[in-house]
Amino acid sequence: MLVFNVQYPESYEQNIFVSKSIVFVGYYSQEVNEMPFEGNPTILGADVLSEIGSPFQKDGYYKIHIETNAGDRFVVAKSIKVLNEHVSI
Repeated sequence: MLVFNVQYPESYEQNIFVSKSIVFVGYYSQEVNEMPFEGNPTILGADVLSEIGSPFQKDGYYKIHIETNAGDRFVVAKSIKVLNEHVSI
């Protein structure tokens, strides 16, 4: 499992952010292609690039591209959940 604790925008117009967690369940790998950066990166966008596995598998993995202001991350996991609180392990 991989967890990103984030400040999620509830309302850009009113500048309201709430604590949430993006949880990658069945986490397999992460590739980080970011430049040196001071502070917390901001997620600018995310896309599911592909499903990894054969057509005969019921539970394949997904490759997700996450674009940040520091660069790109690629996460391979079985599923993604957004929780309404921060998660600590």
